Amino acid sequence: MLLAGLVGVGPGSTPSGDDVVVGVLAGLDLAGPRSRPATLVRSALPALLDRTTTISRHDLTAAVRGQFAERVHML
Repeated sequence: MLLAGLVGVGPGSTPSGDDVVVGVLAGLDLAGPRSRPATLVRSALPALLDRTTTISRHDLTAAVRGQFAERVHML
């Protein structure tokens, strides 16, 4: 799955691949948090959290719950 190739990949305390995943999940939520694509990402993401940093794991876990940082909302 493409998701596995993104989580934990890239530079930074929140790897850039993780930032993409959070952004995509936020965008999918605009279409409907229970849409099939959003549900697939939410169900696959928890198994991948051990691949990333503690800070990013927090952001990704919040995104799974439908919670996003203010900067994501502003974008």
